Amino acid sequence: MNKKLRWLLIILLVLVILDGSYLYIKKSKNRALAEQKELVENKDIDDEEDNEEISNYQLVNLIVGQTSKLQYDFLANTLSEVKFTSQNSSIASVDDEGKITGISPGTTTITLEYTGGKLEFYITVNDSYASNVSTNNTKIHFISLHRPEGTFKGCDAILLESNGKYGLVDTGFASTRASLYNYLMQFATNEILKLDFVLITHNHSDHIGGLSYLLEQNNIKVGTLYINKYYKNDISAKLLSSDKQTNYKTYTSENNKKYVTQNQQRYNNVISLMKQRHQNDTTNFNIHYLTAKDDVRRSDGGLKNFKLGNYYIKLYNTRQQLKSSKIDYNGFDSGNCLNEYCRNADGNVNTVVAKVTSNVNGINHTALLTGDLSYSLLLGVTKAAGKVDVFKMPHHGYLTVNKVRGTTKTNIRNSLKNSIGSKTIVVVTNKASTFSQRTTMGMLYITKTLGKTPYYTGGNNGTDGKTIVIDFAKTNLNVEYN
Repeated sequence: MNKKLRWLLIILLVLVILDGSYLYIKKSKNRALAEQKELVENKDIDDEEDNEEISNYQLVNLIVGQTSKLQYDFLANTLSEVKFTSQNSSIASVDDEGKITGISPGTTTITLEYTGGKLEFYITVNDSYASNVSTNNTKIHFISLHRPEGTFKGCDAILLESNGKYGLVDTGFASTRASLYNYLMQFATNEILKLDFVLITHNHSDHIGGLSYLLEQNNIKVGTLYINKYYKNDISAKLLSSDKQTNYKTYTSENNKKYVTQNQQRYNNVISLMKQRHQNDTTNFNIHYLTAKDDVRRSDGGLKNFKLGNYYIKLYNTRQQLKSSKIDYNGFDSGNCLNEYCRNADGNVNTVVAKVTSNVNGINHTALLTGDLSYSLLLGVTKAAGKVDVFKMPHHGYLTVNKVRGTTKTNIRNSLKNSIGSKTIVVVTNKASTFSQRTTMGMLYITKTLGKTPYYTGGNNGTDGKTIVIDFAKTNLNVEYN
């Protein structure tokens, strides 16, 4: 080979290497941009999901002869010149103090007029509640919840059923409370439903929103409420950018202040209602804060496990995530915190995860209910929990955008593969169409890498979602619908 040809080959080889390096860098850059775009896209979904208005209507379900007191104290500290009217008093009557009585089957509207506005109560009166009560079932129900107009939006409400005992993990939005109530009343006995417990994984509106309504109903009994204490600092601005001033502007915006106030109000209502019940019946009603001490934020976590029928329930992430400064991770002052200690800027990092293990005649199954825990924190939980039979995708299948600095593709994959095996049933509390135009990293790993088809509480055909029921008494698990 002559000298010129040798140099020509060397030059060609260098050009090929440089071109390959350029393509690799370009591909890596494009991949990084795509992942960053995905974070932004999921950020939009997350903000929309949590930012729910308190509606100017309520839904009330009664049976014939049942009475109930309408709840309207949240409108103001004092109300004057209130007036109640029933659109059809032959279906439901109302007195001057807002006490309603179911007269005959049907639907009607009761209107409260007060100084400055009005509030409408949509009343449904039934002959009696149907009952699917069984003392033998051990099932998990991932309840598909819809708003009054029929629309679906991702939220969590999971019913645990075992030997005639019932427990509820999260309660969906306030706007889906009637849908939740109607589903739960299938399991009433003599028109009374006893929930041994309600576990609130965290105090966001799509998890705690429906609880106040359940506690207002005289025919629903809640034995113990498991919940973390909540302060206004727990929900604040999302991580919108790396620019601290932009984050601060969002944090101090009127929209965010309104959002924080509404979530604080929902939490306060729940605690007040539970305390009222506890005063009337100290035996059957109790609030169990999940942290070891009620008023100290720096806690190792309190309750770790409890039982329900054939279920053994173990809790993870009960230790509250803290910062030893009034400055949160976005870099701006989040205001005065209890004992000058604050949580991170979003409540998702303090989501309690429940591992539910059943033993029915020697048949064992497990489910991991992940709430909205971020993948970076879920990694440690799934490592401890191990492989499970049923896995609920965290945060309705979205990326959990808080604490994104720890959210990497590797963390997401590892946090999922730790608990998802070849036979694991994956449930997404959302609708499939949500992900049709988004390659969300967690969902992409489930569908592409693992080759699994998840089950959606939002249904596979638009908004006509169905509740997913899994019978833990069976050796081989499969999905049923209700």
